Amino acid sequence: MPTAENDKTGIDVDRFATAMQKPNFDAELFFPLDRSAWVGDHYQLNESARKKVVKNSGVRFQDTTSEDDSSRPREQVQWDMSHVVSSLMQLRSSPGMESVVVSRDCVRSRDKNKVDRIKFGLTCDDAFVDESTAAKATHANFIKVIHKSGFRVEHPKQFDPATGMNGLLAWAKELSLKKKWRPPWWWYFIPLLFLLLWLRGCDSGGEFIGIPVETKSLVIIIDQSSSMDPYMQQVRDEAKQLLSRWENTYTSHYINVIAYNDNATSALGDLQVVDQKTADRLNGFLDTLQMSGGTKLESAIDVASEEIARHDRPVTAIVLTDGEDNSIGSMLQQIQTVKDKFNGVDVTVKTCTPRLFNGGDPTPVTPAENGLKDFATQFGGSFGSEGGTP
Repeated sequence: MPTAENDKTGIDVDRFATAMQKPNFDAELFFPLDRSAWVGDHYQLNESARKKVVKNSGVRFQDTTSEDDSSRPREQVQWDMSHVVSSLMQLRSSPGMESVVVSRDCVRSRDKNKVDRIKFGLTCDDAFVDESTAAKATHANFIKVIHKSGFRVEHPKQFDPATGMNGLLAWAKELSLKKKWRPPWWWYFIPLLFLLLWLRGCDSGGEFIGIPVETKSLVIIIDQSSSMDPYMQQVRDEAKQLLSRWENTYTSHYINVIAYNDNATSALGDLQVVDQKTADRLNGFLDTLQMSGGTKLESAIDVASEEIARHDRPVTAIVLTDGEDNSIGSMLQQIQTVKDKFNGVDVTVKTCTPRLFNGGDPTPVTPAENGLKDFATQFGGSFGSEGGTP
């Protein structure tokens, strides 16, 4: 049972417990009261209780896109998720609970029918009193948990936070999930030759201007302000080499280039598989790119986040820039909002300035480089090219 010592969160634990036990509240979809507590601003399950959670209760995550005629899995997913939202709405209507939303913390189990079951945690913040902000945060956390559980959203692809909790309820009632593909056990027993070819196809992306690319998908974000003009030929040459390497692998690589000054331009409009046609389009885009204007990385991140969210695969984003950029500081101040734009997709951001295109000490030497390093760090990336030592 939540205890009085947790009252520093601003949540009245007695009212919270009462709200959780109301007849219309589906408590089985959330962490159980008797084994959970508010710790800081998070309602958490006790670590010792995670393995003892009831396995036949919780939200059912199932592939709802199977080819048979059964609609039951879809109905179960939609029923469970809509009841999570409606229970949250009921909880938020209770006095003192207006700032509560579903968190990305969850506990997963599998019932006797081998169906994945999910129980959600909760979190609170004064910002979530605003309904559109609460709906946006809850949706983002739903997506995160869905991905962590081995599924992806098949429908609806989009959600408008302006529709608030009622809009989120409508989204849940139409939800359709698809199980992410995982190789069968016999995959590893194919003949040695095919195994070697498969391993060759799973090679890493190599590097671009000395910057490692660990994913099969890459977005190159280029500052096209006039001060970058002296360095563009090296960028073009490196891009041609990378495209040539990726064309000749046994696996699919995806790429796009986004150029920006005060505004951003996407070369392909989306990440596209690397083939001769894609290579020709990107090389043509880089060859004809006009260098002019200011430097506003935020405009490129807005475009990149939309494309990466649609791509729904791990992506490396490499930012090449040399200019002072006030938008970086602005993005760092609201970094969670920026991260949410990627809709839970795993993205690693790496940044570099022309002085490090050929290696060198990656220690930032200007405030602008410090900002680039801080921004990359927020996305699990780094500043500078490979091989430099501070």
